[in-house]
Formats: sequence, C-alpha cells, structure tokens
Amino acid sequence: MRPTRKAKRKKDQEIAPEYGLPIEVVIHDLGHNGEGVGRYAGLAVFVPGAVPGDTVLVQVTKQHPRYLHADLLLIVTPSKHRIQSECPWFPSCGGCQLQHMRYASQLAWKQNRVRQVLTRVGGLQEVDVLPIIPAAMPWRYRNKAQFPIGVVDGQVSLGFYEQGSHRLVPIDQCLVQHPRIGSIIPKLQRLIAEHKIPPYSEVTGHGILRHVLCRVSFTTEELLITLVTTQSEFAGLAALVQQITQTFAPLAGITLNVNTQKGNRILGDQNYLLYGDEYLTETLRVLGHAVTFRISATAFFQVNPIQAQNLFATAVDYAQVSADTTVWDAYCGTGSMAMFLAKAGAKKVWGIEAVPQAVDDARANAALNDITNVSFMLGRVEDIAPKLITQEGPPHVLIVDPPRAGLDRAFIAEALTWGVERWVYVSCNPATLARDLQIICADGYSVQKVQPVDMFPHTAHVECVVLITRVKD
Repeated sequence: MRPTRKAKRKKDQEIAPEYGLPIEVVIHDLGHNGEGVGRYAGLAVFVPGAVPGDTVLVQVTKQHPRYLHADLLLIVTPSKHRIQSECPWFPSCGGCQLQHMRYASQLAWKQNRVRQVLTRVGGLQEVDVLPIIPAAMPWRYRNKAQFPIGVVDGQVSLGFYEQGSHRLVPIDQCLVQHPRIGSIIPKLQRLIAEHKIPPYSEVTGHGILRHVLCRVSFTTEELLITLVTTQSEFAGLAALVQQITQTFAPLAGITLNVNTQKGNRILGDQNYLLYGDEYLTETLRVLGHAVTFRISATAFFQVNPIQAQNLFATAVDYAQVSADTTVWDAYCGTGSMAMFLAKAGAKKVWGIEAVPQAVDDARANAALNDITNVSFMLGRVEDIAPKLITQEGPPHVLIVDPPRAGLDRAFIAEALTWGVERWVYVSCNPATLARDLQIICADGYSVQKVQPVDMFPHTAHVECVVLITRVKD
C-alpha cells in the first residue's frame, strides 16, 4: 500500500535536519524572490545566494511543514551559471538578487518561470511564450533611486536596505543606476554631514532627513533631487540646497517632500519647490512615434526607459489599432501607453486611472505633445465604465496594466460583459497574471501569445505583455 500524503509528510518531518546541523543540497531552481531552491528529505529548501546547478552546504534557519529556509555556508560545487558579482555590496544590499548569475542564465530562468507559472497556476497548457526581450543595457538602466539615510558606524550614510530588513547598507555607487545617480552618493553624504542635518531614525522617531529621491533624464541627463524630511523648515536647508545646485549640474530642480508620519513610509503628502522646476523631461520613441513626458518627483514612470520602449512597442503592436478603433487603457497611470496608442492611429483612447496626481500628469503630457485623440478620466474603471459605454459604446481593445496584485475580480466580471475583441494585458507578476488569465479564458477568450520583457536585469522580476482575443460570443 502506498503511504498517504499525510503519512509521507510526517516521515519527512521526522528526518528533517535539526537546527544548526549542516546539510548538503543540490539547487535546481530559483524561487520568486531569486533565492536558490533545492530538496532535502522531501522538503523544498530555500537558500538565498544559491543558483541552479550549485551543490551547497547550508544551515537550516526555519522549518515549515513543506519547506525549509537555510543560510548558505559553503559552495561545494559551483554551477556553470554562477559568476562573480561586479558589485562590492552584493548580496548585502537588497536592490539586486541575481548579480551572481550569468545574464543569459537569468533570461532563460525568467522565460521558463513565466511558462511554468502560466501552466501550473493558470492551467494554460499550450501558450505561446515568445523568447524574452533582453535588455540592451543590463547595467546602468535605472532612472530613479530612493536612498534611505541613516547613521552607520557614526557616519551619515546613504544606501539601500538589506533584503527583508531595514538595516541600512551604505554604498558609494550603484551599478544598475544611471551613472549620474550613482555619482552623487558620496558627495551628497558629505554635504549632509557638513551641514549637520540629522538623519531620521525609524526606531526613535527623531531626526529630520529621511530619504533622498533621485531621478535622471536619459534624454537630457538632468537630475531632479527630492529631499524627504520630517519638517518643511530646518537649520542648514538653504545652505544645502545652494551647495547641491553648485555640485550636481545639470540640475532640473530640487523639491522637498514632508513626511511627518512615524514608520517606514517613504513619501508624505506635502511637496515644495526649492529650486528650478518640479519636473524633468524624458522622450521615448515607439514604432517611429516620439512622446515627451514631464516627470515630477512623485509621479509614476517606468524606471527603465530603454526597455519601456520595447514594452510599449509590443503592447501597441498587439492592440492593432486603426482609424476605426476605440481603446480603453485601464490602470493607465500617467498615460504613457495611452499616448502611444493614440499616436499609432487609434480613433479614440480613453485612459482611466484612480490616482488623481497620475491623471493630472497624463493630461499635462497629452497637452504637451498636442495629442487630441486621447482623454483621461479619474476613478475606478468599474464605476466609470457604465456611463462611458452609454455615451461611447464599448471599446474594441482593452489595455490593462494593473499593480502586482493583479486585476480586481469585480473588474474582470464587468469587463467580460463588454464583448471586447482583444485584450492586451501588461503584467509585472506572472502569478497574478496566470490567475487572471484563467478567469478570462474560461469566458470566451484565448491567449494568443505572451511576450516576456526583462525590465529589471539582475533582479527576479519579469514583465509580460499578453495578447488575448475573443473566440466566441
């Protein structure tokens, strides 16, 4: 008689290692956070810092009924996918998870993960997952950084938090940030220390300077610097602003964001302009169409502008708009994709977004580019849709680009009643994408193709653009 699942699990638990006892594990995969995954005594073992193909000696730190967490002690046999990281702060800094893995291997794993999740979670057995679009710039690709500030070993420090913690790792450079962002770190640390502006402490709730946000334009190379503080006026502010303007040219502007709340929330609700403009400009080109964006300090904008052009180009291509096509861009954010769809020749594009500042930015950018066949509406799609359908009729094409949590079930139920010819789903989370596709495809639609895009090299994240078409009424 075969043992029951319950009996097998009990046996596995009985032979699972004691805490502190080293065990040898062969790594065969990566978890969704980029940690190595192996098996021991029938249990999955998650090992940060390991890559597929490694044989490693690990020490168990947490035990659950079906899996273990372990720390890496020794690489017994290194994988062919393993390389030496170029960053001296990896893996202590939590910004990247895969710098110790060859870039080609990262791409292969991301594409395979998309395929596996769509099959396992979504039940989609024969989906055409196209070869992932690699980043032409695997390094220096980010246009935005949020640096927490603290005191480490008695020194004012900028850096990033360790993964899964709020322990600050001081850094002098960042290899995935645009060179202009990386170069300001040591100089800015020195200026903050010279003007004796106390960093904020989450533990005590005391201090003034919490974060420094930096944006850079790949088009103009101008910086937009935002100081996040606990108060709007304090000693040393004017002198610090003057020195920043002298040190970091070309500079679009300096803004102040005031966050008086305790805890680890980054931004507050009050914004002040200290110098120059409260925005910078960036121009993206998609399928021969150029759009210039004004990007404020707190606005959402794709952090990898080079790959964003590939992402938008894929979405526009899948939408197949013409002079007779009406498009709805749900969760449109600041309207980037909506404007490229309008430029591509759609009859009318409606962008719908629930965040007021994003809608303001979208309208301003449409006016800046003289795009007249796009309109932006503030509110939830479920609330706006009935009135818009009454006035304009249902859309021919529906674009959705939701947050990591995926689409709201009420939204899907409502959208399935519109009889849309094609959906274009842009996703930053394969798991919630697979869940949503299963629901959509159970109601008369079929996934035609999935295009993964590597927006964030050296991390475990992967974005996808999915074409969904109606196969029956």
